[in-house]
Formats: sequence, structure tokens, C-alpha cells
Amino acid sequence: MSEPTNSTQTERMLRRLLMIAILALVVFLTLPAAARVLDVFNLAEIDDKAPITDTQADPNDVLLKAQAAADAAENTANTVQVVLSFLEGAAVLVGLALGAAAYFGFRNFSEMRSDMKEIQADFDAEIAKGQALRAQVETYRAQLEQLPLVLQQVQDYILRVEAALDSLSETTDLVQQTVVDLLRANQAFNLNNYQEAYDAALHALERSPNNAQALYIAGWLELQYIPDKLEQGIERLRAIRDLYPDWPTARAAYGIGLRRKARLSSGEEQRNLYYEAEGELLTVLGRNPHLLDLNLESFWGPIGGIRRDMGRVEEAITAYQNALKETPYSSYPMGNLSALYLQQAKTDPAYRDLALDAFEQTRAFAQLELAIAPNDYFHVMDIAMSTMILGQRDPAQFEDAQRTLETAINMGTTAEMLTVSLSGWRHLRDHCPDEWTALLGNLDSAIEVVEQAIRAKRGEQA
Repeated sequence: MSEPTNSTQTERMLRRLLMIAILALVVFLTLPAAARVLDVFNLAEIDDKAPITDTQADPNDVLLKAQAAADAAENTANTVQVVLSFLEGAAVLVGLALGAAAYFGFRNFSEMRSDMKEIQADFDAEIAKGQALRAQVETYRAQLEQLPLVLQQVQDYILRVEAALDSLSETTDLVQQTVVDLLRANQAFNLNNYQEAYDAALHALERSPNNAQALYIAGWLELQYIPDKLEQGIERLRAIRDLYPDWPTARAAYGIGLRRKARLSSGEEQRNLYYEAEGELLTVLGRNPHLLDLNLESFWGPIGGIRRDMGRVEEAITAYQNALKETPYSSYPMGNLSALYLQQAKTDPAYRDLALDAFEQTRAFAQLELAIAPNDYFHVMDIAMSTMILGQRDPAQFEDAQRTLETAINMGTTAEMLTVSLSGWRHLRDHCPDEWTALLGNLDSAIEVVEQAIRAKRGEQA
């Protein structure tokens, strides 16, 4: 319990002093009056055992005594009246004092009670705050207990992110380098720098082995321009077909690879390869008949070549005509169409002028294309073949054809490229009308020149 305050102690002391003073005053005022009354009656002198005597009393004496008793009684009454008046006043004072004390005591008690309520409310609020703080502390304590694990997880996450960023940076660098290699390969290919294009494509594949564009460029070059890489080129194009089945150009290129392999085969294997190649190409062209290969030639051309090699001349003509529709000024379909007309002219003279006119058109197309791409070997070879056939109309063309053939051979060609051309020269020789003897002789000479060049190239490659 708390110690009483100074004001409370003072109030108690005043109350006690007031009560003592009142009691003392009452005693002081009442004792004399009582004594006088007792003196009047002098009760102590009465002897209730004395014998009663019949004596005569003096009336005056009795009257005096009675008068004295009356005066004493009056004085006593006055005294009592004074005492009573004092007591009334004192009672009022006491009442006021007690009322004041009670008022001040009640007021102090009320204020103290109100203060206690406020203190209690503040105390309760502080307790609530403390409890809330304790709950927070418990929560933070639990979190702090988990902090080492969280920190470890954060560190692990940071390490993973850093590793991912490093990997992403490396991947970005690889992608950029691969893109540069592919740009180099395309640029070199367009300039007919086939070996440089091939090297760039291989560099891209070293960084990204499944890069579709790099596989396509490398595979295409291996089919037509890179020595002794036909099988590898076919495998690359097969990989593209399997990895990217929705890429029709790659699937068509795979068909061309099968056709090239078929030309080096014989018997049943050759026939099966031709059919498989034709099936791949027709599947693609059935979805999109306008597709072009990496040389910007129609895929209808290889279908014409397959059908021609299989003896299906009319179907081959239709295929080359379709190719000519897709590339109207290309010497490739026009030259092959001219060769088929020559094949028909061997047995039907009605086709001879048609065939010669077709070769005139082929040479014109090839010259136009050569003006756009001066280093294109196949355009130069198309001019040489067309000029040789046109020697039938103008023998002076034979010499021009021989010079053009030498130019083509010396253009940095490969044995594979010359082998493709040799097949074309032999087809012209085999289907040339027997009556065109001068032309036949010049064709034999051209074939011999090409064969010698192939042997020389193979010797260089060895």
C-alpha cells in the first residue's frame, strides 16, 4: 500500500483536536452548575434514618431557603441553556467540520478514484502494448530463428542467378558469334565463295551443333560443292528434317541429296533412292509449290531430273515447265527443258527447231543471270552448253563454246561441280541426232575436257 500524504495526516489531526476541545468545553461549563444544584439541595445532609420530629419550622427561614433554591435552579437553568446553546453551536461547527472533512475526504477519494481509474486504464493500455510487443518479439524471434536458413537460401539463389547470368552471357556471346558466322556463310555463298561459306557454317555448328540454318548451309554445300562430303551432307539434311519437320525447304534439300546419291548408285538401290527422293520433294511441293532452294531455284527442277534419269521424259518436261513458271528467267529449268526437247528431236525431227530455239533462250537467260552474278559457275557452264548446241546452226559457235568451257573449268570449281556438269554433257551427247555429226564431235571433245579436269581436281584434292 502507498504511504498517506501530508494533507491526509493533517486532516486527521484537526478532527481529533476539535473533538477534544468540544468535550473539554462541555465538562468545564457543566460541572459548576451541577455543583451549585447539589449545594442547594444538599442531599448529603439529609438523613433518611433520623426520626421524624414534629417541630415548628420558621416560615421566613423556609421562604428564604426556597428563594435560594429557586435562584439556584434558575442559574442552573441558565447555565444549562448556555451549555445547550453552546452545544448547538458546537454541534453546528462540528457538523460543518465533519461535513467539510467528509466533503474534502470524499472529494479527495473521488479524485483519487478517478485518478486510479485513469492510472488503471493507462496501466491496462501499457499491459496491452506490452503483450502486443511480446507477440511481435515472439514473431521476430521465430523469424530470426529462420534467418540463417533464409540467408542460406538467398545466397543459394544469388549463386544460381549469377550462374544463370553467366550462362546467359555466354549464350548471348555464342548466339552473336553464331549469327556472325551465318552472315559470313550467306554472304560468301552469294559471292560463290563456297569454301569460305562452308568454313563459316562449320564454325557456327561448333558453337551450336543443332543450328538449323548452319546445318542447312553446310549440308547443301556438301551435296553440291564440297568434295567427298555427299554422305555427310545427306546426314545433316536428314537431321534437319527430324529436328524441324515443319521446315519444308530442309526436307526438300534432303530429297535432292537422295537424288545425288541415286545417280552414284545402280540397279534396285538406285531406283528406290529415286522414288524416295521424288516422294520427299512432291510432299513438300504439294504443300507449297513455290519453294526455292538455296540457289534460288525451284524444287520442281530436281523432280524433272529424277524423272528424266528414270526415262519418264514427258513427266520430266512437265516438271521443268513448272520450275520455269516459278523462276521465269532461270537458265537452269530452261536448259534442262531444252535438253529434253533435244532428246525428243533425236527420234522426231519435228522437235529439232523447238530444241534449238530453247537453247537460244537458255543462253540468253544464262547471260542475264551472269550479269547479276558474274562468278556463278553453273551460269557459265549453261552458256557453254547452249553455245555448243547452237553450233549446229552456226559452226562458228563451236569455238566460242570451247573457250567458254575452259573459262568455267578455271573458275575455282571442284570435282563434284564438274561431275554434275559432266552428266549434262553426256546427256546432250547421248540424245543428239545422229545426223548432226559436227555437233557430236564437239560434244565428244567437251566431254573429254571435262573428264580431264575432274581427274586433275581429284588429284589436287588427294
